[in-house]
This record gives sequence, C-alpha cells and structure tokens, in this order.
Amino acid sequence: MNEQRIIRPYPGFIIPTRRFIDVGMPMPKVTMEGKYRIKKFLADDVRSDGTVRDQDIIQDTGWFPNILLDSGLNRWGTGSVLAGAAIGTDSSAPSAAQTGLLAQSHYTTTSGTGHGVTSALGSSPYNNTYTVVYRTGVAALNGNYYEVGAGWASGGNMLSRALVLNGGGSPTSISVSSAEQLDIVYQLSVYPPLVDTGPTTVTISGVNYDVTGRACNVNTTSGGSSGSWSPSAAAGAIAAVASFGGANNAYSGTLGAITSNGPSGTVTGNGAPSSNVYVNNSMQRTGYATYGLSEGNVSGGIKSTRFWWTNLAVFQYEFNNVIPKDGTKTLVLNYSLNWARRP
Repeated sequence: MNEQRIIRPYPGFIIPTRRFIDVGMPMPKVTMEGKYRIKKFLADDVRSDGTVRDQDIIQDTGWFPNILLDSGLNRWGTGSVLAGAAIGTDSSAPSAAQTGLLAQSHYTTTSGTGHGVTSALGSSPYNNTYTVVYRTGVAALNGNYYEVGAGWASGGNMLSRALVLNGGGSPTSISVSSAEQLDIVYQLSVYPPLVDTGPTTVTISGVNYDVTGRACNVNTTSGGSSGSWSPSAAAGAIAAVASFGGANNAYSGTLGAITSNGPSGTVTGNGAPSSNVYVNNSMQRTGYATYGLSEGNVSGGIKSTRFWWTNLAVFQYEFNNVIPKDGTKTLVLNYSLNWARRP
C-alpha cells in the first residue's frame, strides 16, 4: 500500500498519526438572525384544536428584531438551542453578553398554532427560516412585560433576547391579564455564503492543491440524502456530521451552482463521516470524511467533493488538480463550519 501524508496549510491542529492522507479544507461561514412577534388573545378564544382565529387576536406587535446572545451562539456547538420561550419585566437594553432575560416571569415549552415550520427563500440571499410558536399558560401572566427570549431551557439559557418594540421601533410593553394568553413567535433565519470560500492551498505528497469551497442546495429545505439547508436543525446542534449515503461523495467534475445539487461528473465512494469535539466559544464545528481503500476511487482522480452538516448546511469543494486517489490509499478530508450573527 502506498502511504501518503499531508501537512495542513494552517497551524493549531494535530494530525492523527493513523491517518494516511489528512487534508484541511476551506472553512465556510454561515450567518443567522432572528426576530419576534407576539400575539395576544383571550384564553376562552382558543379552540379545541388549539388554534386561534385571526379575528380573536386582541393585539399583534408585528415583527421586531432580537440580538443573538454569545452564549446562545456557543450552544450551537454542543446542544439544542430552541425548546421554549420566556417573557419578563426588565426593560434594559439587550446585550450580546447576556445569557437570558433579566427578570423572567414565565417560561413555556407549549407550542402554538404555526409551530415548527421551515421555509426556503428561492432567490438571493437564499435564507432558510425556521418558525417556532410558544404559547404562555392559562393565567400564567398578569401585568406589563417588556422583554422576550427564546432558548433551550428556562433561565440563563436563551439563544436570543429582545425588548418588545412598537410599530415605530421604540421599546414598549405588552399588557396581559390573567384571562389572556400570548403566542410568542420566533423566526430564526440561516444564510448561506453566496461567494466561494478559498482557495486554500493544501499539500499532498509534495504536490500543492488549491481548494475552493462553495455552498450548494441553498434553495431547498428537503434535500434528502443529498443534504439541504433546513434550519429546523437549529433546534438541535451543529454537532453531528451527516451519515446518509450521498452526503460525502467524491466527484470527477467541477463545482455546480449554489442552487445545484453539487459537483458534476461521475460520483462514487461515500466517505464515512465523524465529528470532532467542539472547542468552547470557537463558534466552529470540525469533522472529517474518511475514504477507505474502496471509497472515493473516481476514474482519473478526485476533482471535487461534497460534505453535509446534518440538515443545516451543504458544501461542495473543488481541487485545481485531481487527487490520484485509488485502491491503495486512504483519504481523510477535514471539514470545518463557522457561524456568526448576521451583520
């Protein structure tokens, strides 16, 4: 067996000693933003199926922005980020350094009408949106409330925080009696990069390769085993690497458009995916696909690959020259994904 060893082009990583070919790929970045809407209605107007008629909505705040908290962004690397919503009485301005509401009055995990809906924007900027609706309990509130949040648990476990705003964008309160309930609507949108990442230069057996990364399948939330941009995965973690059969293939052709299913040409050899341990506060997940002796052996060599972060993000990568992978070599491609709040 021919053994090839790779040195990655950037410092700070240890190459495992048992990998024959170990390549660091360009690291793309996804950005995200969220917004809230609160609807108030009488508890008696909730129908038996849980729905509330539009004419029974007493107050609708309309959409207002939030701030994604640093601790919430960090949570993406290890666990679920959306499981409930909270409302409180503090009117202090939101700050990224906060971890939750400053005076939480009520936290709920009960879903309301329209909960759990995923949608894809079919044109630029191709953001995919996940909508959750959490309903406050009967007689759970009685007073004036200024702040709202959505997160994975009660207390200092919020993904985001916002002040309730009026139609003019100024802070206000929402008054709730014990006879009324609220639907706290939260939309989380994930944006793919619209431009290529890289090129990054990697060295394989003394040969330099320029690698360019590009998003794909950006206009769909249901790519199946091909992968998709489906921010419903935001309810979970960016922790697992996809293990489905078309996720980590090698290709003979070049990159496709960002709306395509990936590279062109012959496809073969699904690489077995694995995740590395998340580094706290890095806002970055790393994983790798291993192409064994019988995998990734495209006739003429590997020109492109494709990698899927479970249900959330799909990327394709092209080498400026083909990699001569065959049945005598094992190939390990190291992938990274970085995330941040949208500017």
